[in-house]
Amino acid sequence: MRPFNTSWKFNCDSSIISVAGTPNLSCLVAGTIGRSVYLVNGEGISIWKEPVYVDNEVWGTSISEDGQIIAVGTSNKNPKDGTLYIFSRDGKQVWSTRVHSPVWNVKLSMDGSWLIATTWSNQLLLFKKAGTEYRKIKTVTIPGTAGLYGGEFIENHRQIVVASYDKGLYFINYKGDIISESVLQQGLYNISYAKASDQLFIGRRDGSFGVINFADSLEVRERPSISQRPVCGISATDNGSILACGSFDSRVIISNSDGEVLWEYRTKGEVWSTVISSSGSKIVVGCGDHILRAFNNICNVDAYKEMSALEKSIERSDLFTDETAVQDLIDLYRKYGTIEYGYAKLKKLFDQKPYLHIYHDKLKSLLSGSIHSSEDFVTQYNLGLVLLEEKQFDEAIKHFQLAAINPSYRSLAQRKASECFWELGLKTAATSADRQSRQQHLDYEARHVIFMLARSYEDFGQWRKAGKLYEMLVAWDVEFRNARDKLKLAKAYNLGSVPDDNLVIRKDFAGYSISLLGPDVPRNVDKKLDNIIEARTQELMINPSEVSEVRLITKDLLSDKKYSRGIRKDFALLDYDQQLFLKYDYGLPQDEMKKFLETVNAYEYFSYAGRLSSAPLSLDIGSATGRYPTLLKRMGFNAYGIDIEDAAIIYANEKKDALEEWPKYICADALEMDLHLDATLKFSLITCMMGTFEHINKRFQEELVKKLFKRLEPGGVCVISVWDTECPHLAYLTIYDESQKELIRENSSTQSEMQKMFATGGFSDIKIMPFGLLPHTFIYDLGIEKFEEEDVEIATQADLAARALFKDRNGEMFLTIGFKGRQV
Repeated sequence: MRPFNTSWKFNCDSSIISVAGTPNLSCLVAGTIGRSVYLVNGEGISIWKEPVYVDNEVWGTSISEDGQIIAVGTSNKNPKDGTLYIFSRDGKQVWSTRVHSPVWNVKLSMDGSWLIATTWSNQLLLFKKAGTEYRKIKTVTIPGTAGLYGGEFIENHRQIVVASYDKGLYFINYKGDIISESVLQQGLYNISYAKASDQLFIGRRDGSFGVINFADSLEVRERPSISQRPVCGISATDNGSILACGSFDSRVIISNSDGEVLWEYRTKGEVWSTVISSSGSKIVVGCGDHILRAFNNICNVDAYKEMSALEKSIERSDLFTDETAVQDLIDLYRKYGTIEYGYAKLKKLFDQKPYLHIYHDKLKSLLSGSIHSSEDFVTQYNLGLVLLEEKQFDEAIKHFQLAAINPSYRSLAQRKASECFWELGLKTAATSADRQSRQQHLDYEARHVIFMLARSYEDFGQWRKAGKLYEMLVAWDVEFRNARDKLKLAKAYNLGSVPDDNLVIRKDFAGYSISLLGPDVPRNVDKKLDNIIEARTQELMINPSEVSEVRLITKDLLSDKKYSRGIRKDFALLDYDQQLFLKYDYGLPQDEMKKFLETVNAYEYFSYAGRLSSAPLSLDIGSATGRYPTLLKRMGFNAYGIDIEDAAIIYANEKKDALEEWPKYICADALEMDLHLDATLKFSLITCMMGTFEHINKRFQEELVKKLFKRLEPGGVCVISVWDTECPHLAYLTIYDESQKELIRENSSTQSEMQKMFATGGFSDIKIMPFGLLPHTFIYDLGIEKFEEEDVEIATQADLAARALFKDRNGEMFLTIGFKGRQV
């Protein structure tokens, strides 16, 4: 049994930014960036014959508890402007006022007698109903420069609370006076108040939510992150036990007040707004894919109350040793369909108590008794984990392989199956399972990145690039968002024709180019809103300016004939017959793109190190064909390369011009470099690239890092690039055979392990930078074989966008960058 079912869907004309409803969601209002407002009943049937159209994008909606008064707030970003509207139940406009700033949020008091609006000018507008109109009581300027987002009536206390995006929460009385504040330096979005429990919930930019319990204090208690992207939509039940959260990563996430996820649902667009009924039995969400979705929530307030009470009883008493009580809890998890939540909760409870004799049996009981079809992929995977822990490898493999049928679990499950095969001594099977775990496909996150990148090219008017990406998306998923409409739009502009009005109107999915500052923010934003735009960039792992920087780096590298001859495959320059190095220098497109992305991402740190002295020295560990020493020499370094292979040194020297002094190459083991390099040499930059580090036995890696640290001059930089075995689409280089891949797997470290190794080695300032975040099938679908500048630019920017959008996404490789302090 699932914990929810979809009860209905309602299609709107464009991205839905705001949804509001009566307490039992029998009446709902939704606003879109297509300037439309919809009113529907609890069965998803339109109450108004046609949507009401207003002057600008609709970012805020609210409805009184009796469903008779509808409030709407609109936004325009150039020039900055906004309007407040009041509509009656029958769709007639009864009042409006212009506020000259984008309105993010509107909120009516329960009886509709009070109205507030929050704006991007950091102003709270407070109105009191007077007949059919609303009279302004006060305009309150709230601290901060990045806009006001959430706003709520705290009717129990006759207060109003607003969220200043960059400053915190501010509490205002009904006269418009600020009476208290709760400083919180974290991007704040929407707010929801649970009146029965007197709690306040705040969606945050880091993918978590905060909680204030008025019975205690105004201190914000942070909950764990439940999303990689900001939690924008948030709505709590009356008693605050269940929350419906909406994330920019496209998920609806149903959580308890502790941030433990009860269930989730993936849409095809950013989830901007959510509303949950007082009892938690109904949920409605507004989404960037134009669809208003309604869910019946099986795990409602009463169901959760029953589960929670038994969990607490078991946790605090000797009931934990009573298998009957534990079995009762398992039965409740099954009854309400919360198997994933129950598995995590039981595991946590068992870890807190020493009663391990019932640990595995009870977890197995929950999972095995909950598999009703081969499509229970998550349960299959979790059961495999339990069996793996019990060392029942054969049984575990069966469940991992069943879980791997689902693309979302393919990589994780096949890797675990590979682990089981190794334990059974079946090396060929283990290798095969590991290879299957890396099967190439564009998952949702990758498709989302490509879609947003295509949107950015639209903003620049680069329709050919946009069309390429939309065409790729359609090939992978013809129903992905509105990619088909976007493709038609791109083709029309490419052909120089004027697209029909319908296509232009539907150019409205939420998103802002690489910087993703949505919804659909145009390039020509009013200068008065620059603070808003700048603050919202903090949601990203990169600064939007990096897009242009990467473009310049790409041009520079492709203009260097010595560097780019391999990726451009200028075979006229070939004058050697060393087969292995030929393969390395002139690899397949996916290999060359990995090398190129590595260089692009490291380039900034090369440049930084090059400015440390007038004649900077560099050392490349595992220099192979001399690719990096040659590039670094052009960048102004006196470049050294060290490699253990004689043939590599011979080949690298043959690439030099006859009269060139640099680069200089040394044939030696990196661990013995002190025997071959003058002890007085200190380097501004030391590199170890393209997985060379993983050819060194893991036992000696920390020793090497310590040696490299000692060899750096104060302020120097060390850059090590390694394969990321946690990447679901890791394919290595095509020149590697299975034995070489296995060697790399044995010697690989995770991002956290590399960070720790650098810290132990002496580095205090350490950065981790993943790259190759999209599978190489993207490279082939893009048609990048000739490495033309435009295609390479698309690929590098897609990688940049992937890192910005999904902070926990693993790429095929990552850089570990360590800086040596100047005072060392």
